[in-house]
Amino acid sequence: MTVVDVQLNLTKARADLVFYSPFYGAIVLRLKMKEDASQPTFAVDGYTIFYNPDFAATLTLQEFAGILAHEVLHVALLHHTRMGNRIHIIWNMAADYAINPIVLKNPKLRLPKDALLDPNYEGMTAEQVYELLIKKPEIQQVIADAQALAQAVKDYLDGRGEKMFDEIKAPPAGMQGQAEQDAKSLANTGLAAAKQAGKLPGGMEGILDGAHEVQVDWQDRLREMLTNTTRGDLVWHRPNKRLMETAYLPYYEQEPAGNLTLALDSSASVSNPELEIYGTELRSIMRDNNIEDLTVLWVDTAVRNVQRFNKDDDIILKIKGRGGTRFEPAFEWVEEHGETPDAFIYFTDGEASFPEEPPPYPVIWCITGKDQEPWGDTIELKF
Repeated sequence: MTVVDVQLNLTKARADLVFYSPFYGAIVLRLKMKEDASQPTFAVDGYTIFYNPDFAATLTLQEFAGILAHEVLHVALLHHTRMGNRIHIIWNMAADYAINPIVLKNPKLRLPKDALLDPNYEGMTAEQVYELLIKKPEIQQVIADAQALAQAVKDYLDGRGEKMFDEIKAPPAGMQGQAEQDAKSLANTGLAAAKQAGKLPGGMEGILDGAHEVQVDWQDRLREMLTNTTRGDLVWHRPNKRLMETAYLPYYEQEPAGNLTLALDSSASVSNPELEIYGTELRSIMRDNNIEDLTVLWVDTAVRNVQRFNKDDDIILKIKGRGGTRFEPAFEWVEEHGETPDAFIYFTDGEASFPEEPPPYPVIWCITGKDQEPWGDTIELKF
């Protein structure tokens, strides 16, 4: 296919999306298209879709339209602004697994035959898929070495007969502050166009609502609060045999961040789904912040259970409580046991009075459905 043919297919694919899938069509018309031979396949940064003309020339018209819809979903679901401190290549994989089934729900769209598809991930968000991918043994073994990780991801996908055909890029310089709002506006434009045409993709409104809830990269905020985190020492790992012919590099080994105390509101006003989400977040806290020791307090009107974990333990939560709600007992327990934490996190619905005086250590309130608290940092959790 010639360059002229690629441009023609691009024009036809965008026109087809406008006609039979106006949600995608209304958004793709508002994104710039830029030929970029340095890009292996496709990429998107929230404002521009980049494409390699040689790769684009291998696509059928339906595949071209399918990939454009795929890029639109990255933008509409804020994948370019929600990565946070996650590993880029794993985030890219997770986002693709999350959105490819959505694209293929439209019978007129196709994706390359080796696109990332796994029924186990269907219906999940990129964040949820990321949590599963990051725990795979082949990923965990090389997670500290970017070069080995890239090879491990390639081997993993090769074994499944899959390839990634695009890259999620960060928003352009100077646009980071408004990129999320711009993407939300694009998504709303797509929704309005689809509703007007009576062709709104099934479930799309709910998918967007979930993605557009306020997302706070609270792992980054927690990392800043752990005051004794250090860069660590330069060490040498056992060499990866796949890399012996290229390079054998040292890496920085991060020292444990110290101890964290986490209180979980187990009162009757907190739902079981919320408690399950709290437990899932614990595993992320331990891994992402390199926590050495974690103390979990189950609290209603008193501290009902205390669990302790170190960085190598499996986290199995034993819920106790279900009475009323008081916040004071958790902080009193810390004071009585003389175990001043490097940071204290309280997961709760916020339906109780707060201690008048803040403790002498940093506190993060992770709260559902309530505004800023009188002291400490507040992160609003929305489920």
